[in-house]
Amino acid sequence: LERIQERRETQRSLRDKMADCNDWQTYHELVDDDMVNTVFLNHELHKDDILRWGLGFCPSCPTASAYPSITFPVFHGRTLKDIRHRLLDVPEDLEAEVGKYRSHLSGMVPYPFNLDAMTVHDTIIVVEGEKKPIITKHWGFDNVVGIPGIRITEDFLDAIGYLDKHKKFYLVADPG
Repeated sequence: LERIQERRETQRSLRDKMADCNDWQTYHELVDDDMVNTVFLNHELHKDDILRWGLGFCPSCPTASAYPSITFPVFHGRTLKDIRHRLLDVPEDLEAEVGKYRSHLSGMVPYPFNLDAMTVHDTIIVVEGEKKPIITKHWGFDNVVGIPGIRITEDFLDAIGYLDKHKKFYLVADPG
């Protein structure tokens, strides 16, 4: 119980630090038209997505400095909870070891993406990652929440605890 409380306190401290971070704006400003055409479209992310979600580009991910990344600012309400870095150019033989995603602050447990959808919709679709909620919005699904990796985080469970018990949740696992 003491370890759980300590972990929660560490995460709360990191979230407080993240709420004051403006790095996502700098990353957003780094995106130019050439990058949209060569990087973002390869990930099925359009210029409208970049503007709507504040997506950006980081030339050197702070927690995996050897790799540039597409950045996904993660808000809940109007508070920045995380910036997720989707690493680019990771060699295939290292991808399993290095992984594809990093939180902006080392040690931070990733925060669910598009969690605000849970306060608007009665039916929620839960998927893995940050890209899928953005891409499914192209087809009219704005009720999609992305959980990082395969972990259901405490933040996600806490958010469910505050909701109307009549909401429906569908967990859509990655086909891979």
